[in-house]
Amino acid sequence: MRTRLVTALAVTAFSGALLTAPAAHAQTQTVSIHYRLEYGNTWSDGTITFYNRAVTIAGAHRSVSGVNLEAARDTLGETIDSAGRWMDRNGNPLSQEAMAATKNFGFSISANAPGGAAKVRVCLTDGFQKRLKCQLVTRPS
Repeated sequence: MRTRLVTALAVTAFSGALLTAPAAHAQTQTVSIHYRLEYGNTWSDGTITFYNRAVTIAGAHRSVSGVNLEAARDTLGETIDSAGRWMDRNGNPLSQEAMAATKNFGFSISANAPGGAAKVRVCLTDGFQKRLKCQLVTRPS
């Protein structure tokens, strides 16, 4: 009887460990990567941080003119899953848009899948969100 009880407890504990263990492909490590985008005399420079189910992009962008929205500069990002499918997109609130200035920014993007985003596309845009220069950043494994 005692042997059966010990065996049953061991099997139950092992089964529970298998059920609660993270999937082999799930990436739970937080990783930060630097990026820099330049377009003429304007730029976006910052850090992309990959989390389990989200990504943050923080840094600064610069505009040399404040004449109109075409001269303004903003940064946006998109998350992409491991199968190459688009997940989500986000950018700065208008208060963080640079017009004839350098402005700091920071925002997060959802990556609601096990392991989070596999890639992020970060773009320097004008005030109309027209993409001027983009970079695809892959999460290191």
